[in-house]
Amino acid sequence: MKIASIIAVALFGVGLVAGLACGGDGGQATGPTPTQTPTGQEVWVTEEDSGGTVTIGLDDSLIVALDSNPTTGFSWALVSISNTSVVMNVSNEYIPNPTPTGEPIVGSGGEEIWTFAPQAAGTSTIEMMYARPWESVEPAARFNITVTVE
Repeated sequence: MKIASIIAVALFGVGLVAGLACGGDGGQATGPTPTQTPTGQEVWVTEEDSGGTVTIGLDDSLIVALDSNPTTGFSWALVSISNTSVVMNVSNEYIPNPTPTGEPIVGSGGEEIWTFAPQAAGTSTIEMMYARPWESVEPAARFNITVTVE
């Protein structure tokens, strides 16, 4: 009985390693994969650009940099992309503000950096909101930008 248990655990481990090596994601859905890998320039926009329009090339990437302080419970959320055949979100991360020591300060803010990749020529609008996910109230801030891909 003990040998059968050891074999079962070993086979499970081999299967898990093989699944991850072959691109398995642990059963979590990852959504559509962008068809373009940006190799051009990074086009940056910030909260000051909200409500405006930006034009990027098919080889570019769009970087949206928004002030954020997750220690307050607030974070930016992607509300919608009007046309995902034109542009898709490929990543987002929080980067704390730099400090003299290089160590983040508890309670200090930073920026959320959202990266979008063009998929095809066209126009799409990105809408985001800054809110506490558990609250059912109006967001503290909104961001939207119309993206034209040429």
